[in-house]
Amino acid sequence: MIIPALLAITRVASSQAVDPTSASNFTLYAYGRNITGLTVFYADGLAYIGTTPPSGASVTSNITFSTSDSTSETSTWNVTSTNSAFSITPSLYIVPTDRTFEQVGFYSSNNSSLPTGAVTTGFVLFGNYLSYIASDGTMQQQFWAQATDIAGTWKLMWNAGGEGGVAADGFMITPVSIKVRAPLVMGNAAPR
Repeated sequence: MIIPALLAITRVASSQAVDPTSASNFTLYAYGRNITGLTVFYADGLAYIGTTPPSGASVTSNITFSTSDSTSETSTWNVTSTNSAFSITPSLYIVPTDRTFEQVGFYSSNNSSLPTGAVTTGFVLFGNYLSYIASDGTMQQQFWAQATDIAGTWKLMWNAGGEGGVAADGFMITPVSIKVRAPLVMGNAAPR
C-alpha cells in the first residue's frame, strides 16, 4: 500500500530534523546543480563543500555545528571538529557587504581576525534552510559554490550582490542551498 510507505518515509525524514530552538551537533549539506547533499567542511579556517580537502590545506576536518537558538539572528553558529583537528570552537561568518563575493569562513578570536565587513550573527534556520537576516530585516540565502582544482570539492561562497554568473577567478560557480537535512538514501530492498 502507498500510505504505509509514505508514513515510513515521513518517520525517516522527521528522525533527522533539527530542533529549531536548541540545535547542536548537526551537519550542514549543500544542494545545487551537480551538488547533491555534499557536506560543509573546514579547511584552514574556510568553508568547503565535498569530501576531499583542498591541496595544500594544513588543518582540515569534518565539522558539526551548534547554536543556542537556530531561530534567533543574535546567536552565533559554532563549529566543532569531528576528528580533533582543532580544539578551538570557531564561529561561522560571511561577508554581507554589497557587491562582494567572498568565501564563507570560521572565526576564532584565539587565532584569527575577522575579515572587514564580516559577521558572525544573523544566521537562522528557515525550515531546513540556513538563511541570513540582513541588517534591513530581509532574509537572504545567497550561498554559492565555486569549483576548485579538486574534482567534487567546492568553496562555499557568499554573494552579497546576488548577481549571477558562470565563473569567478576562472572557476565555475553555481547557487546552492545549505540545509540541515542529509540526502535521502533509499535502501536496496526490492518492492513487494
